Amino acid sequence: MSGVGLHIKESDSKIDLPWVAGQTWWFDTVTRALKVWDGAAWAFPSTVGAGPYDIGCTIVGVPPIGTVILRYPCPRAIDFPLDMALSRGVSEQVATAITTFSIRKNGTQFATMVFAASASVATFTGTATSFVAGDILTVVTPSPADLTLSGVGFGLVALKL
Repeated sequence: MSGVGLHIKESDSKIDLPWVAGQTWWFDTVTRALKVWDGAAWAFPSTVGAGPYDIGCTIVGVPPIGTVILRYPCPRAIDFPLDMALSRGVSEQVATAITTFSIRKNGTQFATMVFAASASVATFTGTATSFVAGDILTVVTPSPADLTLSGVGFGLVALKL
């Protein structure tokens, strides 16, 4: 295969995996799982080199004002893509005004998660950012806050290096 990535598409979902010369890939049609040969056994791609890395959080009720709601010490190197591509945020109750959560690396904002007024799904913006083991990922609630927004949950998508 030529190029820099392996693209797999089924229905409306897809996954792009980095391609490493010499790797052998196998799609098990019984378990419907993609596996890669790691030199000793068949393994899932996320356990061999680069792969998806998801971090999630749920806030029950109204988020506290100006508070760190996620403090995550990264145990390994990961990359967040431009505009937090594939990350998702939802709420049970919508905000009446724009509500912006700050996503930070070692205390410095690199992305935001924004709920528009009357929206239950967030949008993300930000720069592509790399973390190394020991870097701290934090998510901070808005201040001032919209006290109508509640039941927030989000999943942040990165690539494990």
